[in-house]
Amino acid sequence: MSKALPSFSLNSLNADPRCGVSFASLPSVKVLSRAAESYWVPGVQFGRIVHSDRKRLPDADYAVLKAMPGYGLHIHQSGSSNVAFLWFRMLQDIQSGRIQEMLDLKPDAPGRPQSRSSGFDKIFTKDYLNPQVMDDIRHGRIDRLEKLPPEAFNWDTLQEYYRVDLSAERKTVPIGETGIPLVSDAREQALRDNCFSTYRYASSKINPLVKNVPAAYMCAFLHGMDEASDNVRYSEYRVEAVTRKDLGAIGRYECDMDELFFWVDKGLEHAQARLLQKDRQKFDYGLIALINRAAEPEEALQQVQQIIALRAAGKYNLVGIDFAGDELNHAIDKFPAVFEAIHNYNRQAPESRRLGVTIHAGETRQSKNPITGEVYTGAQSIAKAVALAWSPETPVRIGHGLQLVYSSPLLEEAFAAYLKDPVDWQKKFPHSQADIVNSSPILKELIDKDIVVEVCPKSNVQTYGVHHYQYHSAVFLSRLGVPISINSDNKTISKSDLPNDRAKLYIHRGATYDDLKKMVFDSIRGAFIFGTDPETGLSRKESMRRETQQAFQALERTPSHVLGIYRLRHHGQNPNPLHFVAMTLWAHAQTIWHDFTRFYFGKDGAFRKILEQPESPCHQPA
Repeated sequence: MSKALPSFSLNSLNADPRCGVSFASLPSVKVLSRAAESYWVPGVQFGRIVHSDRKRLPDADYAVLKAMPGYGLHIHQSGSSNVAFLWFRMLQDIQSGRIQEMLDLKPDAPGRPQSRSSGFDKIFTKDYLNPQVMDDIRHGRIDRLEKLPPEAFNWDTLQEYYRVDLSAERKTVPIGETGIPLVSDAREQALRDNCFSTYRYASSKINPLVKNVPAAYMCAFLHGMDEASDNVRYSEYRVEAVTRKDLGAIGRYECDMDELFFWVDKGLEHAQARLLQKDRQKFDYGLIALINRAAEPEEALQQVQQIIALRAAGKYNLVGIDFAGDELNHAIDKFPAVFEAIHNYNRQAPESRRLGVTIHAGETRQSKNPITGEVYTGAQSIAKAVALAWSPETPVRIGHGLQLVYSSPLLEEAFAAYLKDPVDWQKKFPHSQADIVNSSPILKELIDKDIVVEVCPKSNVQTYGVHHYQYHSAVFLSRLGVPISINSDNKTISKSDLPNDRAKLYIHRGATYDDLKKMVFDSIRGAFIFGTDPETGLSRKESMRRETQQAFQALERTPSHVLGIYRLRHHGQNPNPLHFVAMTLWAHAQTIWHDFTRFYFGKDGAFRKILEQPESPCHQPA
């Protein structure tokens, strides 16, 4: 008999001055899970979430982008783009009692939500959005926004941030050949600050709702459901387990790290079980503990030691540590003792219990060590991250890595040529690919050590890491041999998902079907997947690679996807009618042959069963 889940521990949350409301009458975990399933609809985006490039894509192209298997390696804790809206609706319905209608429970059913006091309304008023809630931890700035909405915080104001134009000021900015704004440093910093302010404003609308323990569970559950609807097979979910009150709202939970990871892990575990039982869909996940770069080295070391203890004990599905936040003012080399602790642990830990490391690096054009005063370029910041974090026992990934293309003059010159002619630039460029790679030591090191770079196209534009999608370097670097993984960063704030971020690179940077397929397999190579698959005896990573290869083979022989795959491979061009008919017939033939061989000669095929059947007694020798 399985052990019953403990109740939510919300005593400290009740005392939170930001809240002023008791959560003591929240329904049970089981009721919350059932409510989430009732509210959640696969593929439906709540609110006014618009993928601006979706209308530019023919249905055949988008269907392939969505059907491709995926791996999410850079996803922050707000979860899916539906999460905040769903949780908000659930809170409203819990308050009004309408949740009973959604669950179809009898009034006297166990776990029935109780009515709320009028104090619950405080969660939806401007008083709840005090300046502390506006603190920006994602980029390490304790910065107070001046614009508090005068109206109540309700369904309409929650949708308001989705209508903010994040790129309006950029339209008049002159841009150089490699995507660098041709403006003064002060003007560029002002543009970046405005983008961060808008990003923080969006965060301030969402975080008050999702930074509590019940929401942590619910967001994780919904994240698993939402990822699976985009055919994501494995997702690494990042959680900032910071409880210091002076660090603001984005990473602040009023509970300890152990309790937080328990509920996040349970949310994803329940989503995994639900998908397998009801949809026969496999979904796997790992948890990433996020360390803020703005933390003091001693504090970060304490957090890492707690994470190591949880991992060593085999608690939860904790697979890695992420260093994120204000790269500009907090260079990664301020944490030498932290990385030494990680390396010491990984050297003695069994392979199945190791911790991977991912570091936001090269997201900004420079990075300063606040202790030594040293200032590094964005490319040097990436090099410092690799030098500190990588070892044969410690797998490493780089988050964003946007400044990598500026790590050598020849590489920058090649990138300028690629921007002018993405298809044929190498035929015209006077230097070979080997010369370009060898010109940048850090680029060559990433390739040689198989270090994956996590790119997040829409988020990179939102935070002004890239001026526009047309200047994004992901496809260029991938074709040079750098392992690249496409991700959506914070899906709630960025209003994006994996198919949408793929679409950005396809439309604006000429990414082909084969480019995107390579990035899927690069994601598997970089995933913090450890241990052995008990079903196959292979490593879990190799099993996932083979399953993904089979998924692509099935996709490519599906007749309804023939047109979309052709267009993705040929930059949006349509095949001639005879060629299209021939490709469709060939796909049908492949499907028939595959089904035939699987039925008769597969693992449970008819002929295989006959061959494996023991001889009858009448045929045994005397």
